[in-house]
Amino acid sequence: MSPLKSFREGWRSEALAYYIISKFAFLDNPSSIGDDVGVDFICNIFDEEKKGNKTFILPSKFSFAIQIKSNSIQFKLKPYQIKYLSNMQNPYFVGVINNKNKSLTIYSNDAFDFYISKKDFKTPLWLRLSQKKIPFKDRCIRENKRTILILNKVITLNTDFNFENELNDLKSMIQIMQYNIYSRFNSKFVFLDPYDPQEDHKIVLGKDSFNRIQIELFNYLQIYTKNIEWLKETIKNCKSEKHIDNINKMLEFSESAIKHFNDNVPKYFCSKVTNETLKISKMNDLKELISQIHSTTKK
Repeated sequence: MSPLKSFREGWRSEALAYYIISKFAFLDNPSSIGDDVGVDFICNIFDEEKKGNKTFILPSKFSFAIQIKSNSIQFKLKPYQIKYLSNMQNPYFVGVINNKNKSLTIYSNDAFDFYISKKDFKTPLWLRLSQKKIPFKDRCIRENKRTILILNKVITLNTDFNFENELNDLKSMIQIMQYNIYSRFNSKFVFLDPYDPQEDHKIVLGKDSFNRIQIELFNYLQIYTKNIEWLKETIKNCKSEKHIDNINKMLEFSESAIKHFNDNVPKYFCSKVTNETLKISKMNDLKELISQIHSTTKK
């Protein structure tokens, strides 16, 4: 039997996408080894480094996954594909190839982590590609008994684009999506919405939110304590009046914050933390350290 023309068109689209992306990124192709779960390429945007008259390309912090489509506006993710994406720690994009114009338009799935934190998708999820800049609150809709998640356009690249000047939007989106992925995987559930200037931070609350707040608060207190200890050691050799003045201002703010904490945080909030290094007694250590630093700066 002769092969279908549509299969060849799909292959041509993927080959063109590979050519365009290879101009600015390293590529791996999971589907070439039988792991076709909805991602065609895993990419890493490379950095250029010049040494003499030679230019070297090096891996960067900007990695992403992309699925290639040809002229698709909407398509379905099956439950196993949703699970794959929810476990993947690379930002996921959809790229649509225009063979006539020899261009690749990239759409971001930046709202995925926000919605997957709110709802467990056990039924198919439809992805719809949009040319608009739609904020999170309007990105997940119900239509004809379908759950549809909208992906915004990020950038269109053709075969002769200048990647040094045209990739900033893509890099910015990758960083935002990396933050959102990290937030979900670490149960922080604070997400950045780049398309909502009024409320760019979205917070998902749940049954474990209160416990998570306790852990986060005491982690920050630990970091703060170490910084105070560091100041205590370094300020002894400080001879800059301006620097000492800045430290004093910080310490005054710290004392105010500690007082507010002690006056307003219920004791049971702290008693649930069993690790000795995270107990509320650390607040007294902070007070003592601040007092010592103040006495040092006044000498």
